Amino acid sequence: MPGRLAGKVCVVTGTGGSMGRATALAFAREGARVVGCDMTVEAAEETVASVRAEGGEMVSLQPCRLDDPAEAARLVDFAVDQFGRIDVLFNLAARAHFNWLEASPTRTGTARAATRSTSSSTSPGPHGPN
Repeated sequence: MPGRLAGKVCVVTGTGGSMGRATALAFAREGARVVGCDMTVEAAEETVASVRAEGGEMVSLQPCRLDDPAEAARLVDFAVDQFGRIDVLFNLAARAHFNWLEASPTRTGTARAATRSTSSSTSPGPHGPN
């Protein structure tokens, strides 16, 4: 069903990586106007070139560090300035933050809430009855 994204403005973050590049290409093949971003300038520019070489429409903002709220706002403004709106956000850019469960102040409440939302009322979850 080609053209499922025809006329849609799709923001894809992390377009310098392999998954972001594949997503940008797939969205463009479906007719989307793609707005990309990445911290890595050269790789993001290669993605733009690949999309355009296949006849797609893409612009990109790089370097762009989405862990900075001002940069995230700049990406939104860039997309709206270029295409007037945003229809889809496909967020691949991420930074993992790790912490020991024991150090988490909401560990117990989170585990209970997750158990309640994923188990039936008649069977106990992995942490005992709800």
